Amino acid sequence: MRKLAELGYDPEKGFPGEIGVVPPAERGSLRDLSSERRIDLMLETNQRIAANYGRMVAGNSPYALREYPAWELVRLYLRRIPRGSAESHSDGWSLRWETAGESVGWQGALRHPMIARKDSPIWQALGDGSGNYTDTLGNPFPPFAFNSGMAWREVSREECVQLGLISGDEISAPMRGQLSPGQQEVKAALEKLGPEFKQALLDELEELAA
Repeated sequence: MRKLAELGYDPEKGFPGEIGVVPPAERGSLRDLSSERRIDLMLETNQRIAANYGRMVAGNSPYALREYPAWELVRLYLRRIPRGSAESHSDGWSLRWETAGESVGWQGALRHPMIARKDSPIWQALGDGSGNYTDTLGNPFPPFAFNSGMAWREVSREECVQLGLISGDEISAPMRGQLSPGQQEVKAALEKLGPEFKQALLDELEELAA
């Protein structure tokens, strides 16, 4: 919040000059870059992204791929207004799962329950917002969208064989994913910054490196 104040940020007006263009926001709302609600959400989201990236890496071990070849998408965190409820005015995770599954031809995935092999492309489709969802985070691991209460449960080989997801001696391939944004994502983000903001960022980086 202190850095935003130094840059002259105002929720209703954005940044002054050509620092950067952001949409106006109601003070204290999630769209207000300086609100505690937004900052808490971002911290929680980043913490969960790091934790689930670790789960994905651990799930790629030879033992895990053999004994637990699939994930199930389940609700872990309660939400006052969950996606799909009448109050949310949004699609629930079952519909998102359906849309993502159709986009990849249901490769290694079931319609119900929401179970898919670890190497199924449905996980990346879910994170990419297949179906034109704009609140997703681009990762093939939870959380797949901002403020989501959904998480993973490992599914045993025995259960996967019973469901027809995998044969008795088949092993799921490792998942692919990254924790930090790639060069293309970083370049795209920098291109959205105004020249003043870019210079301020470079000056601060040089100061830290000194």
